[in-house]
Amino acid sequence: MNDLLLILVLLTDPSSRPTAEAIATRLKDQGVAARVVIGPEAVTILQERGVADADLTTQPAIGTALTGKDLKFAVVRLDRQERGGNIVVEARVWAGGHQDRQVAISGTKVLTTDPAKPDAPPVMKLQDPVDNTVRGVVAMLAPWLAAGGSSPAAETENQLAGFADQNEWQKIIVQTDNVAKPTPRQRYYRILALVHTERRPEAEAAVAAFRAEKPNHVLLNALDDLLAPVVKPYPEPHEPDINNATVEDDGGNVLK
Repeated sequence: MNDLLLILVLLTDPSSRPTAEAIATRLKDQGVAARVVIGPEAVTILQERGVADADLTTQPAIGTALTGKDLKFAVVRLDRQERGGNIVVEARVWAGGHQDRQVAISGTKVLTTDPAKPDAPPVMKLQDPVDNTVRGVVAMLAPWLAAGGSSPAAETENQLAGFADQNEWQKIIVQTDNVAKPTPRQRYYRILALVHTERRPEAEAAVAAFRAEKPNHVLLNALDDLLAPVVKPYPEPHEPDINNATVEDDGGNVLK
């Protein structure tokens, strides 16, 4: 029996192939032992399991049932479209009996002229959101990859996954308190819980400890994205609402 993880990447358009190949390269660079199958071959393997691409789009629960039954099997579906001058890539991931979704958008940019043709005008070209899509897909696959595509070794990890699904963050913290040698998945879920309970300094310290022990672990990408600083827009100045403003009476209308 082949124990290698199997990831099928389905494409709605051939132009998504570079993104699919970038996903395979990113996983390989991170040391993930997986067979990534792209395009028509992936469709064939999916059909051999009794499922068509259309089934996943109309009944996403089929994908969760399929990947929940085989924990060494995941499906990624890339839907790339051009809408209103933008490239929009919707990525759906089915793995470990769960479904996740991400949308990445990029607009146009002006390219400089070809050095061989200095007199040619600049060319407008759509910028493909490859990197954002790749990072998103790897992050969505991360919990499944961390489990090695198989059932978690410890019952605790099953419980943590269930608590995360139900947003029971405090239960995760209690469950992972005082664990002498936490597994990567235990670290991952504890950091999620710390972030969601607004204990960011502790989360950052936990990530640093995780990175010191396993600097190339696949879960670190997802955690880095989670802890990325959020820039809040500066409030725009606005004129006072004269209809609701308090007006002091200067006595000018009093008869004397």
